[in-house]
Amino acid sequence: MLCLFIVLFVSVPPFFCQDAAAGSRLEFYSKAVKDDYAGFYLDGGNLLRLGAVLGISGVMANSAADREVREYYQGDIRSTATDAVSSGARSIGDLFIMAPILMATELYFDRANPYGDWASKSLRAFALGGPTGLVIQKATGGGRPAEGDSHWRAFDDNNGLSGHAFVGAVPLITAAKMQDDLRIKALLYAASVLPAISRINDDQHYASQAVAGWYLAYASACAVDKHPENIDERLSLIILPLGKDGLTAHLVMVF
Repeated sequence: MLCLFIVLFVSVPPFFCQDAAAGSRLEFYSKAVKDDYAGFYLDGGNLLRLGAVLGISGVMANSAADREVREYYQGDIRSTATDAVSSGARSIGDLFIMAPILMATELYFDRANPYGDWASKSLRAFALGGPTGLVIQKATGGGRPAEGDSHWRAFDDNNGLSGHAFVGAVPLITAAKMQDDLRIKALLYAASVLPAISRINDDQHYASQAVAGWYLAYASACAVDKHPENIDERLSLIILPLGKDGLTAHLVMVF
């Protein structure tokens, strides 16, 4: 799903623009996404923090913590009220709802406009964190609550990270970072957690998976917000064929 989004993200904006505007837009996103990846993967502190959060998620997933949180939430917290809130929050985390909204907003407003800037940064955060999220989902091999425990079994399943938590948090965290009013900023950060909680409420993901999805959104939004400079030459992406049926992507970093 996220791979499909990345293809659309690159191809759809130029399709709706005149040739000159399309070239300018494509040039902007080519450089911006490259810089985003550099800012994300060349920042040792960022990788350390992401590793720490994944470590916490791993402890939760491979112990009784996830099961206990699930039992407590489903038995003592879940209600018709939380179901109602979850229904709305779940929609925010739906990629097929949010991606078209963001793309339309980015196309309609110029990036100099706050709405266009918000949409542009959110789309870039999707493109940045999406591939990492897919790798984490597969590599951890975590399952859904209905499928059994949340223990990590490499490549056994693909639910080790909540995609809804990631997708839903990105635009809200991005908006929070653009605010000067601390009250609005705090409100948006608090709202960014709701899509993750909705997955726990709906019993679709364990807490560890929701936490991992939310933090990946936060880390991605932070990297996009940094606007790294003078590091283009340190990062390159090489696509090579893999046999007859696939491709391999190599991220090359020069130190």
